[in-house]
Amino acid sequence: SAVAFYDKAVDADPDNASERPYLLFSSRGACSLQLKRYRQAMADADKTIALHATFTTGHILKARVCEMTEDWSGMMTSSVRAHDLEPENETALVLCRDALVSLLSDENVHRTGKH
Repeated sequence: SAVAFYDKAVDADPDNASERPYLLFSSRGACSLQLKRYRQAMADADKTIALHATFTTGHILKARVCEMTEDWSGMMTSSVRAHDLEPENETALVLCRDALVSLLSDENVHRTGKH
């Protein structure tokens, strides 16, 4: 599987000494997200961001993991950061919108008790 390929690549570079190690974590995280391995996907998103804080894709990955785990606040934080880094990125803007809608919907459910 693709995740196994990325696992081997990460294992081959334990000190993250390659030119762009954040790409390995971002790619493995995206694969993990597709496989619904949310804990691994979040760990890889966090590692991507730790290695390259201005890599928009890392923040978008984190927002998508938050979306799948219904962490609307985390989704909003990550998507806003992605938008701040790359204001023309349409995906970041859509994720911001979706996070806001979900936050407001959850607030309405809590306030009214209606789904």
